[in-house]
Amino acid sequence: MGQFSTFLEATALAPCIGFCIITNYKLGSLLLQSDTLTNFITVMNEMFPKNEHQIKEYKALQYTSNTINFEKMYVFSMLTVIWIFNLSGVAQTVIEYNFLNMPLIRRYAYFLWYPFDIDEDLKYSLVYIQQMHAGLIAAWGTLASDILMISMINLCVMQFDYISNTITNYLPSRNPNDTGMIKKIVIHHQKVLKLSEDVNEIFSMAILFNFLASSVIICLVGFQTTAGVSALELFKYMLFLIFELVQVWTICYLGQKLIDSSSGVAEAAFNQKWFEGNVQHQKSILLIMTRAQKPAIINAKSFTVVSLESFTKVCSISYQFFALLRTVYNK
Repeated sequence: MGQFSTFLEATALAPCIGFCIITNYKLGSLLLQSDTLTNFITVMNEMFPKNEHQIKEYKALQYTSNTINFEKMYVFSMLTVIWIFNLSGVAQTVIEYNFLNMPLIRRYAYFLWYPFDIDEDLKYSLVYIQQMHAGLIAAWGTLASDILMISMINLCVMQFDYISNTITNYLPSRNPNDTGMIKKIVIHHQKVLKLSEDVNEIFSMAILFNFLASSVIICLVGFQTTAGVSALELFKYMLFLIFELVQVWTICYLGQKLIDSSSGVAEAAFNQKWFEGNVQHQKSILLIMTRAQKPAIINAKSFTVVSLESFTKVCSISYQFFALLRTVYNK
């Protein structure tokens, strides 16, 4: 324990290191963007529906329920993978020694180097507990960042959908009230657009790093599943691979959802009976249509606009790395 005896062992540890690096980077990004995050929370709290009538208009309970269910599935998938990694080593040790009458081989949750002998009973127990704790810290760190992002994007989506529904359901009547109503919608739309820009500012660099690191992690985990590892290791890394794909897909799905909901404002404005309103009303609707044609996006800097198309791009890069790694390993 403590030395890489094979190339396979080295590539087995790399995805775990990459996962921890992503976690630290995500949490660091949130810390650096704390002012923007605070502003988002403050403004969104002011805009959030307060009374029963507003809650029904915004369909807030429906959006909240959908968000919570989505987050529960995401948390369950990550914690399942982490606990399988955490417990597999000690479970294998106990089964081999107590039930299969094999020599005692102390197996660990993760392959790590220590500057001292860790194969004594007490040290083994303490080191194993430390490794499980580290795995959980990494998991909860990633969950904290990702769940915050899921919630913030879904709040923006709720606001954009509310604006679309308000425009669709409003019937102009060529009186001064039309102008006042549409001005409120324009101001509301501008606020939500600014909030979506805050989301982009907070998470864009973290998502870029996540995409690049996940491309490598997916490649390495995929390599482990095809390199003739044991059945237990194959099971572990298959779950890890599935989770990494789910994590990347979740980010891309949320980005696509934000694009679709913000673009829906332009469609709602176009389909409204704007021609029945006064000239000022028609100009305001035109302003909304013009601005909404440029959708709110999460831009992973120069890499890509976050959408379902990005998922294909990440998988493609991962496969290219995987093919290269297989070629190097076979030689």
